[in-house]
Amino acid sequence: MNGILAKVYATQEPHDWAKVNQYCDAVIAGGYSLLPEFDQLWDNSIENSSESIFEINYAGTSSNSNWGASMFRGEDWKKFNIPSNDLVKAFDDEGDLIRKNASIIFMDVTGRWSDQHWPQTNYPFINKYRSFVYPCPQNYIFLRLADILLLKAEALNETGDVAGAAALVNQVRNRAHLGNTAASSADAMRLAIEKERRLELAFEGHRWFDLKRNGRAIAVMNGLTNFGGVNQSYNLTETKLLWPIPQAELDKNTKLVQNPGY
Repeated sequence: MNGILAKVYATQEPHDWAKVNQYCDAVIAGGYSLLPEFDQLWDNSIENSSESIFEINYAGTSSNSNWGASMFRGEDWKKFNIPSNDLVKAFDDEGDLIRKNASIIFMDVTGRWSDQHWPQTNYPFINKYRSFVYPCPQNYIFLRLADILLLKAEALNETGDVAGAAALVNQVRNRAHLGNTAASSADAMRLAIEKERRLELAFEGHRWFDLKRNGRAIAVMNGLTNFGGVNQSYNLTETKLLWPIPQAELDKNTKLVQNPGY
């Protein structure tokens, strides 16, 4: 609950960074700790670990099985939920081999399908889910300590404590065997935290909400490139940041106002 409240206060407008800090501290005081190695989160050797705050458990039985993991990896049918060229480049630019290798695996799909963004001999799949037997016992981690540490870093930075933010960012980076952040100003730290969350939490469902919260979704999404550095031309606009309210809901509640652009 504390972790969710921290995210709520970081998302609401205006952001309440004091509350974010308060609820992040409550999580951190709960006895959680980062695992020694990043890959231990994903190799299925430790379930419900000291780092995991909210984890969905599957028993791997006919009545309690995770069928969703097969959407992310495998040669049985073409997977469309795959790592982007831009993300792979971000890992490479950072020299972040540990988190890249734990998060992404490249396989040869020659003769199975083609793709305009990746060569058949080096096709990327999400590697944070690795059990594909049926019935599947693969757990999902929805909230973990590294996420909360970086969220607290964001709160500290936004309230003037750049050094405190750096200490938390470095804690996460050092676990990935990376050096300390070079960010020393609030503006630089803001971008450093954004990048750190992207690399640390890739494929865990946080990136879009991070970009929207920080008002960076349009700039970042419209700047994404594909294979060969060609812009993806997403043309994201303010209107597209929100879904339309379904007409059925508008009909039920006349006080609702449709989102702009719909």
